Amino acid sequence: MERHFNVTVYVFDPTNKKFLFIKHKKLGKWLPPGGTWIKMRDRMTQL
Repeated sequence: MERHFNVTVYVFDPTNKKFLFIKHKKLGKWLPPGGTWIKMRDRMTQL
């Protein structure tokens, strides 16, 4: 069975009381940073 892991990170600046969001180019929405985790060994074979 192949497993996939997705990661989301919420970055908060307590000084300015703001969160970091990145605009997704295809969706046109502001989202928290994150993505799909790929094992380094598997990723090296894809490069």
